[in-house]
Amino acid sequence: MVCAEVLFIKLRGLPQDRRKQDKVVDGATTLLADDPVLQAPPERLEALLRLGYGLRNDEMHGDDPSGRELRTLAGQPTDDLSAVVDDIERVLRRTLVRLLSDVVKQ
Repeated sequence: MVCAEVLFIKLRGLPQDRRKQDKVVDGATTLLADDPVLQAPPERLEALLRLGYGLRNDEMHGDDPSGRELRTLAGQPTDDLSAVVDDIERVLRRTLVRLLSDVVKQ
């Protein structure tokens, strides 16, 4: 999620006066809503990234994450944290591809 912050917090075109979590979610949904590889609607991207951000906050602040319902990018419930992490990694990889593709085109 720190990588997501690096990628999205200063992304051009997004308001800079919002919470980091909101910037990550808005950046990802703006960039990836029509992504042909992920094929995930904006609400699924948002749910996954908010979950990931919440889990990150739990870890950083010593809170208990066990009350959180884990869901994959497809919206499927899971007990497997690695499935959530794998989906977040897929989102971040696609982010890099899209951002770098835009730079190469320029």
